[in-house]
Amino acid sequence: MPNPSYFKLRSRLDFHPHRYEIGNLFSFNQKLENNFFFKKLRNIEQSEHQPFFYFHQQYYLAQHPQQQKQFLKHVLELVDHRIEDYRLKGFYTDAEQTLTNLEILNAFKAMLIELDEWSLHKSLEIQLAEKDLEIASCRQEIKTLKSTIKTATKYDAESKIRIIEGTLPALIDLVQQMQVLTLPDGRKFFSVQSQSAWYKMIAKYFQNGEKNIPLDTLRNYFPASKPEDIIKGSEVSKSDKRFIIKPK
Repeated sequence: MPNPSYFKLRSRLDFHPHRYEIGNLFSFNQKLENNFFFKKLRNIEQSEHQPFFYFHQQYYLAQHPQQQKQFLKHVLELVDHRIEDYRLKGFYTDAEQTLTNLEILNAFKAMLIELDEWSLHKSLEIQLAEKDLEIASCRQEIKTLKSTIKTATKYDAESKIRIIEGTLPALIDLVQQMQVLTLPDGRKFFSVQSQSAWYKMIAKYFQNGEKNIPLDTLRNYFPASKPEDIIKGSEVSKSDKRFIIKPK
């Protein structure tokens, strides 16, 4: 008798089978493996549902590697068919046993759904509806992003202001002087929460000759807090301080 395609049957006359192996001591009818599977499911605790599933999955994967999706699909279909069978039978024969079996099957299916990364438990209609919602959400996000980009680039210049190559420290010195300018009443002319506004302004709107100015280079000249935070070699030398801003 060939091995079952999906579930591991106990061996003939095996008096000490694995707890999750299915079948009877003398029965090897592969056509009944589904019945054996559900019989075993009724005889284990709900806390064992997942280990029980993984036990037979490993057996199946040993024969069919990388077929986790197919195995889950098969088990889900079996569970759905068995649940439908109980519902069609109604409660005329053994209502109490039918309710117990449905409870076990529904709990087992809930566990399977948690493992279903392929949405196999959902009908095609539901999957299509979810895809439509996802597409609509993506379209709205794209629309919002386009609007954000349009707003963000509204004041972008068509070209950068070019300074003579090698005179970047002089420009930095001018910007540093601007930071400390005061009005006649003593108020600071410029007020900003972060130094990043200054060096990002330079990087965005100025070029050093034909080259863009790296943010990392500029950041060193504009420490976040104290002058002693300036990295060595990133302080404008006296020879590069070519201009002085004076109040009128």
